Amino acid sequence: MKLHFHSSLRLAEHSNQPQTNRVTLSRSAHSQDPAHSVIVEKGAPLTDPHLKALLPDSPHRASPPFIYPGPSAQLSDYIGFKRYHIVSQQNGETEHSQLSTHYAYGDLTDTDDINAFLAQLDRLPPEQRNKLEHIKPSKSLLAIAERLDDEALSRLADILIDAGSTPIFTEQRRHEVPEQLIDVLASLSDDVLGDTIQTLASLREQGESYRAPRSPAGVDEHGHERIMLVSYDQDKHWKYKLAQAPKTLELMHAYSDLLISGKFKGDDLSTLNTHLQQSDFSQSRGILDMATVIKPFEKRSMLEMLDAADKDSATNVFAYLSQQVDLSAHRQYYQTEKNEMVVQQDQPPSESDRRRLYSDILTAYDEYGLGWINDALAHVADTPPQIQRQLWTQLLADAEQFEEQFIRSDALQSWTEQALSPLLQAFHNRQIVAIREFNSEREVPDYLGKLTYFGRMHPATEQSSPAVTGPAGSASP
Repeated sequence: MKLHFHSSLRLAEHSNQPQTNRVTLSRSAHSQDPAHSVIVEKGAPLTDPHLKALLPDSPHRASPPFIYPGPSAQLSDYIGFKRYHIVSQQNGETEHSQLSTHYAYGDLTDTDDINAFLAQLDRLPPEQRNKLEHIKPSKSLLAIAERLDDEALSRLADILIDAGSTPIFTEQRRHEVPEQLIDVLASLSDDVLGDTIQTLASLREQGESYRAPRSPAGVDEHGHERIMLVSYDQDKHWKYKLAQAPKTLELMHAYSDLLISGKFKGDDLSTLNTHLQQSDFSQSRGILDMATVIKPFEKRSMLEMLDAADKDSATNVFAYLSQQVDLSAHRQYYQTEKNEMVVQQDQPPSESDRRRLYSDILTAYDEYGLGWINDALAHVADTPPQIQRQLWTQLLADAEQFEEQFIRSDALQSWTEQALSPLLQAFHNRQIVAIREFNSEREVPDYLGKLTYFGRMHPATEQSSPAVTGPAGSASP
């Protein structure tokens, strides 16, 4: 029996002894007794003679298990993850009344599988090897690793850590996501596997390219908005905000969860992968949210609309829909009589409300086509996301009831001129009422006077202002 314990660069980093071309295996997780440790040349197999040094003098008396790598390498480098180790245990007698030794590395118990997994680790650069040592070894992960080239395997190590990462204050952890994602990836064909890993990496890059929107109120030298107060539901706001992934990981988390759901498979998954790789952050955010919340029978219409959508258009339907899950888009600014700024911050709509909006959009696509939707977006895309579901429900109802009038080329423009103003007026009235109620409940309310709608957050540009951190000394969200 041979068990090849491949050396780890991290052992040398954590060791107090000078770095040498050897690996020290501890007899137990808490013992460094030299009489019960074994020294193995770097890359050499741990053979029966080596194991005997770890076992008791009598084969009939059990010894404590040993762990590899040793205790110096057991600390986790990633929040929510633990480092996995090879452990040995003597837990049964052979036919010659001697204790037998068994090994385990995560879910792997066969020595050939353990050696094969260690060989995969040896293919990785130090950083990615360290990451993969925090993912539970399993037959599925081993099978995936053996199918990938070195670059794709390094990418996978990054992806699995990112997919399970959450901010430190988040209540809901993602401990099980890496293993669930591995099971999904293992079931894919070679072509789709490579394409899906590339998509996950592309979404990570899109997340890194995200830039925070600019405040219409401007910011001071400390990055604080120049506003007097923010009206919001504090409990709901922070509960929602703390549950969100960092922008760098938002798209990757959404796609990982979609893959695990099994909603898109085969050619549908390949189509989705292609479009996600070609999209920008806003477009991918809209694509992923629609794909996540729509009903299964609506997938075909969504994929057809995805094929038809122009990614270079200023009125891309998926970028427009991404506002539904953009917290900053649900933030309206109003000016007081003294030209000071106040804000109403709402929460994004529920999943069921978004599902109804997306269903209306897909109905519009099936009935009238993407060109008709784009014409409508030219008039409504800049309106608050809070009114979109009501707007599209009314638009489709009127288009059906007054079918003959909607045949005209200027029908959508005429409709928005008549229907949009009342919707906007009612919306801003509700926002102003909410601001006044919030202000009245403060210990020392401010004088607001007449409030006039001022604007909303602007998309970031290359010359965008610093990220908004909220007004100094306030409880701004």
